Amino acid sequence: RVAAMAKSLLWKHFSQDEVGEYESLALAEDRQAQIATKFELDQENDRRSKALVGLYFHTMQFGLDNGWTHDKVSAFFSIVFQTHQDAMNNFWPVEYAFKEFKQTLLRHSVQRPPWSVGILSLRDAQLAVEFMTESYFRHYMLYKYAYTKRTTLDLSTSHSITETPPVFPGLSEAKTEEEVMKELEEAQAAVEPAPPMEISSEDLEGVPDEFKQTVVDRVNEEVSKIREAMEAKLKAKEEELMKKIGGDATRHKIDKNFRGCAAISNKLF
Repeated sequence: RVAAMAKSLLWKHFSQDEVGEYESLALAEDRQAQIATKFELDQENDRRSKALVGLYFHTMQFGLDNGWTHDKVSAFFSIVFQTHQDAMNNFWPVEYAFKEFKQTLLRHSVQRPPWSVGILSLRDAQLAVEFMTESYFRHYMLYKYAYTKRTTLDLSTSHSITETPPVFPGLSEAKTEEEVMKELEEAQAAVEPAPPMEISSEDLEGVPDEFKQTVVDRVNEEVSKIREAMEAKLKAKEEELMKKIGGDATRHKIDKNFRGCAAISNKLF
């Protein structure tokens, strides 16, 4: 009838036969191994499991060392088991967890059906409170730390290259086609070289015949250098003007003038 109490934890996790089997094991390692197997705890690789095996082992040992009967050992183990599970799942503060533990213990220490059942005596309850205070609740924050959920942040960085668009001048700074052509003509006049000297027979007078061709070739070489320099200056000026104005139509006219100037240069030289 006691086991049939609605809120009783008697035989919930350990049956009478299981308590007897546990008590029959002589070595502490064998008892811990039985607990780990029963509750599927990997105490070798998991820190939570190792902590639970230690808690459950010392709880069972406490009852047996005090000479409790199997029903008391089973009931007290389930009280500790339920208190721990509820506290960790709900992340209770230590004061609230201790309060819930005492209420559950009281329901198993006073014979007052149907609200409570007197499995443990008053002396047993006092010993149980002292045991839990000096063991579980003294290290309660360590249990909470072990059961705290870890949040892992995966942070990665990437570098993006943003091209800055060119800044074009406003329409208020624009020039008319006539102004552009005028600047081009002025630029052409500024870089246009003086007419080349023509080599006459008088210029070669006094030059030995075997050196006349050499002199003519040297003069032609210098004239070619002057022409190339002039063309380069004209091209650079054109590119500078094109950056300012743009436009296909104006570009076409400037190219035409440039080709005309180049043709004139070829005729001169």
